[in-house]
Amino acid sequence: MMSNEIKHLIANTKFYEKIVLTIIFLLPLSLTMSIFIADLFSVILSIFFFSLIFNKDPILSNVIYIKKPLIVILLFFFIVIVSLIFSNDFNKSFLPSFFYFRYFLMSLIIYVYICKYRYLTNLIMFSILLTFSLIFFDSFIELLEIKGLPGFELKEYKINSGNNFFVTSFFNDEKKLGSYIIRLLPLILSLIIYTKYRPFDKINFNNFIIIICGLMIFFTSERTALFLFVVTFCLLLKFIQNKKKMIITTMITFIIVLITNPRIGEKYIVATLTQFNITKNYTFDNLSINEINFTNLHYLSQEHEKLILSGIEVFKENVITGSGIKTYHEECNKIKNIKNLDIVCSTHPHNTYIQLLAEIGIFGTFFVIVIFFYILFFNIQIFKKKNPSRILISFYILNLGIIINLMPFIPSGNFFNNWINLMIYYPLGLWFFLISNISKNRY
Repeated sequence: MMSNEIKHLIANTKFYEKIVLTIIFLLPLSLTMSIFIADLFSVILSIFFFSLIFNKDPILSNVIYIKKPLIVILLFFFIVIVSLIFSNDFNKSFLPSFFYFRYFLMSLIIYVYICKYRYLTNLIMFSILLTFSLIFFDSFIELLEIKGLPGFELKEYKINSGNNFFVTSFFNDEKKLGSYIIRLLPLILSLIIYTKYRPFDKINFNNFIIIICGLMIFFTSERTALFLFVVTFCLLLKFIQNKKKMIITTMITFIIVLITNPRIGEKYIVATLTQFNITKNYTFDNLSINEINFTNLHYLSQEHEKLILSGIEVFKENVITGSGIKTYHEECNKIKNIKNLDIVCSTHPHNTYIQLLAEIGIFGTFFVIVIFFYILFFNIQIFKKKNPSRILISFYILNLGIIINLMPFIPSGNFFNNWINLMIYYPLGLWFFLISNISKNRY
């Protein structure tokens, strides 16, 4: 039934609309393959959005239903532009600042096309499911260390890699797989609930997706991604069917994996204790309860502490507008040399809010904090409802994606990185659609 409606949808769209729908469908997969292609897709979608404005397409009338979120987005972009004007290195900040709007426009064109073609939500859902399936299959090959399968080749550094073992699938030597899965997990769960695809309802597909995604994140050895999965899992519990079975099944599965894969356990437990400066040992064999000490605890690690301090130092020199996007590294080095400080200067401070303070200043950071707490408050209101509607549950789960992307006090990637921005703004099209429906129908 649904496949016939999707075929009808594709058959009755104009050529340029087919291009837009195809790009939206391919974006999740492109994010695993090539950041250049994914970013190119966002640029093309932005151009198509401008063409809608130029041609005064009636589809744009739906924008009226998201006036408030749109104003918020425009205000944030205004802050980014102000930061650019006062940037310590205008040339370096220009491209990432001025063209930041392309992410907004990508979200908007996804929103207006969902309004026009409701089954675009199904296309996005199956796109992510297809991508996840390919990733899981490729990761399974990686986990089993299969070298001779036709068409597949396991990298040599992945074999017998000791305690440094981690699954990366299509991301090769980049540790992004866990981050990719956890950032898209709320979107796929939200879509499954919203679309109410009957075969998925019959087999309780959401629970299956949660467990599989959790396992995959576990095998990536990405501790931040695993922490965010645990947070997401806990916040999902109210809306999970068969809660007790789900909790028991998940715990038993993870314990078995931990016992049968000690090198992953060492990465999560012993390496974490070492980085926090709780112990000096690096393996389970050498770990002794007598050597555990909490008197000289680090924030995450000594390097993370120095990165945080470096970001604060850059902020202190540029309180109002920040030093400008992409300028943190050179500003950090300047301050480090001038003041002779014991800090670390990386490409970014590895914390979202410290980076925002350093690069776009106090107003931009305050703006993002307000958004975070607004989304958190909205979810609390839904959580307190006794019988929330399907669309409210879908919206609640989608909001979890925003919450984990803006989670304070944890390590993070570069907030203004192309890949991360595409991961943040891609689900925003559905977010606009759900909030517009909630506002119109007053759920």
